[in-house]
Amino acid sequence: MSTNYTSSKLKKTKFSCFHAFGFISLVTLLLLIFTTNVYSAQVTVAWNPNSEDDLAGYKVYYGNSSWNYDTNIDVGYQTSYTISGLVDGMDYYITVTAYDFSGNESGYSNELGLTVNDPSTVIPATWVDLVNVTVNGNSITKTAPNAWGNGGAASLESFTGDGGVEFVATQTNTRRMCGLSSTNTDAYYASIEYAIWLSAHGEQIRVYENGVRKGEFGSYQIGDRFMVERVGSTIVYKKNGVIFYTSLTPAGSVLLVDCAIYDNGGEISDVNLIGITVIGGGPTDTTTPSTPDNLQVTAFSASQINLSWDASTDDVGVTGYRIYRDGTQIDTTASSTYQDTGLSASTTYSYTVSAYDATANESAQSTAASDTTQEGTSGSITWVNLVESLADKRARCCLFCMYI
Repeated sequence: MSTNYTSSKLKKTKFSCFHAFGFISLVTLLLLIFTTNVYSAQVTVAWNPNSEDDLAGYKVYYGNSSWNYDTNIDVGYQTSYTISGLVDGMDYYITVTAYDFSGNESGYSNELGLTVNDPSTVIPATWVDLVNVTVNGNSITKTAPNAWGNGGAASLESFTGDGGVEFVATQTNTRRMCGLSSTNTDAYYASIEYAIWLSAHGEQIRVYENGVRKGEFGSYQIGDRFMVERVGSTIVYKKNGVIFYTSLTPAGSVLLVDCAIYDNGGEISDVNLIGITVIGGGPTDTTTPSTPDNLQVTAFSASQINLSWDASTDDVGVTGYRIYRDGTQIDTTASSTYQDTGLSASTTYSYTVSAYDATANESAQSTAASDTTQEGTSGSITWVNLVESLADKRARCCLFCMYI
């Protein structure tokens, strides 16, 4: 598994105290992390090269507390380095410096923090309660006009205990919110109990709790990774592994992922539940439901196609079905019928359906079936009875003369 962290690009800062003929600038980190197994991990860091003429190399510093590093490594001229032997579950903080041939060393670059996660505790979100969004794996994209309340989704998974939701900023031009709630009430942002709000221009990060703004916390850029996490009963908010706000409202026992999007085309991407234990005791259910069979697709009108299929079976029970149109998930339903509306007239659509259970096991998709929506009406007037007989004309003329 790989996870990308990207820091904000810093303006290079000169330090005249280093020496008279050259200055060492701050470097800017681009941080990547991936875990190798449950007990150890490795982190690859990369940064923008320093442009000074007398640059002699870089040093990577890291430790388990912020701005307090117990290890540093001289990596020479290379602008990336892999730190190995890290411990799963531990917090790490990493920074980089540059140095010149005279031994002068720059100040620290921006610091990035991270928690090394065991891959077995990283669960991609399974989306349910879709409202005007399409699904691509563990990411969602809004398809409705700009507004709050008409675009969003929640996770099938819920959890108790520690853990949280993590997502990546892949846009800086849309407004969206993602966080944790005890239940998914609707697609409106004010119903999300603990949420990170990202602005449409990358200039603001906000925290909202039940629709109440708790503050603004700097800017963001594409690649930044955000997390809303419960530790004990406390909710903390993180950017690239560093806490930027701690909630004053204790969290309830059960939490799930809850997201809302304002802008058409807005994305909430790479959404994972981290460090959680999914609700449901006993042995883990790994059996997928049977594949839905006998999918029937029938055009009902110029804008609607109706679907039906034979119900799937599962060793524990089928929770619902995912509807795919032309290869993209468009919705979920608990029944074995579905009405797809808002379609274009005289257009062919292809559908498949899959089944899923309460632990997010998903069946294979059904055999595809397609149909073409009916022709639309043009709205033009059709004239009838346009021919008037000669006798009718004479009668009309006579009546006109009598009236005169």
